[in-house]
Amino acid sequence: MKYLGGDPLDAKNWQKNPTSVLYKSNEICGTGHGSFVTDTSGQTWICYHAYTGMTTAGDRMAFAEPVKADKNGVSIGNGTGIAAPLDTVYEVDLNPLPIGKRISGFSSIDAKSSTTVKLTIGSTTAYINGIPQTLDAAPINRLSRTMLPVRFLANAFGVENDGISWDDATKTATLKNESTTIVVKIGEPFMTVNGEPVALDSPAIIEQSRTYLPVRAIANALGVQNDNITWDAETNTAILVK
Repeated sequence: MKYLGGDPLDAKNWQKNPTSVLYKSNEICGTGHGSFVTDTSGQTWICYHAYTGMTTAGDRMAFAEPVKADKNGVSIGNGTGIAAPLDTVYEVDLNPLPIGKRISGFSSIDAKSSTTVKLTIGSTTAYINGIPQTLDAAPINRLSRTMLPVRFLANAFGVENDGISWDDATKTATLKNESTTIVVKIGEPFMTVNGEPVALDSPAIIEQSRTYLPVRAIANALGVQNDNITWDAETNTAILVK
């Protein structure tokens, strides 16, 4: 939009650009969803996503370029509106202040990151924060409960491999991190969490030499609240957020 003067709240005082202000290049296409940030020097930047390549079959990635807006309109990058070459390097002075001091109106800021796990019954591909992971065995549904091989869920929510053990004589799995110890025995209607018994609505099982644990119970024990566990019956997909 170009400002023509007069009352900026009057639509007739603005002239719409006849073309896009940000074009595809011979390296990216499908630019969209722009947002704007200002660095410590006062330079405004446009942040947007686009596909690499000339079709949307490429990878979608995030980009940033300098932008200027004045009475003559909007100028992006070198002023042509064409996205800069992928090998372009911009130097930006980052804001050194902690995030809590950059945002006003809040007494405190909790900047903890979250972990989102997405898994689908029958699929050996699961996702952690959108990144695909290959499972050695797919989740299954038994007695209307989602069951998952023990190691993946434990790793996703903070249990390292050396904190996972299996006692074949007693058919018992133990999951342990700095704050939580979970002990689950195959076929038992309960598990223990830090020594306290917790009832299970579906017992752990062994199927095709894999130990499967009930997803919700283990997730709860590792700090995932029930409000952060959702189930999509149409796609047989569970999403867990911690």
